[in-house]
This record gives sequence, structure tokens and C-alpha cells, in this order.
Amino acid sequence: MHRRVVVLAFLALVATACSDASEAGPADSGTVLPDGGGDAGTPTRALELWTARATLAPGMPPVTYAAGRLVMYDGQLYRARSASTEQVPPEHPAVWERLPPPVDDLRTAPGSEWAERGVGLLP
Repeated sequence: MHRRVVVLAFLALVATACSDASEAGPADSGTVLPDGGGDAGTPTRALELWTARATLAPGMPPVTYAAGRLVMYDGQLYRARSASTEQVPPEHPAVWERLPPPVDDLRTAPGSEWAERGVGLLP
């Protein structure tokens, strides 16, 4: 469990480093979730923590997840089968597909900005 927390913390750092990009681009294409964490080439920024609302402030609208979004909920990885709003993943298996845990490493695409910086493991 500790290794997963470390990996998720690392993914959060990578996502933060990429957050200035307004769209998926070169910074996103260098990091992937191999094997069980999604299709090869899935940008790590596609992974997010599931939440019903964007903030806890009163009156905030619920979060809607598009089909194909990857989320973590209670330490488990899920992919939305269809659009979902306020449907807790383990309680709605028709909407959320539970995926196997991602590998405990982060691989970078050869020649990517992140590989050149020495981030992650090379494939």
C-alpha cells in the first residue's frame, strides 16, 4: 500500500508540473500508465481522484466524469463506462469498470521531455 501512495504522490507531482498546459500536448505524451492502469499511451494527467463535488463549498455543482475517465476511489482504479455524476464507483459497477492496480512504477516514452530529465523508468 505504501508503494501505491508513493506512486500516486509522484503522479500528482507530474500532473502539477504539467498543469500549465491548457490541452494535452508534448508534456502529456511523455508519461504513460502501462499495463493495468490503462491503455499504453494514456497520459498520467487522465488519472484523478474521484469526488462528488469540485469543492466542499455550499452550492457547488457536482463533478461529471465523461466516459473513459480514469479515477482512483478508496485505493482502487476505475474507468467510466459512460458519463457519470455523483455515482460512487464501487456502488455503480454498470457505470464504473474496476481495473487492476497500475504497476508500481512510471515509465516514460523514450525521447520525451520527462525521459530526458531522468523522470521515471525507461521502458
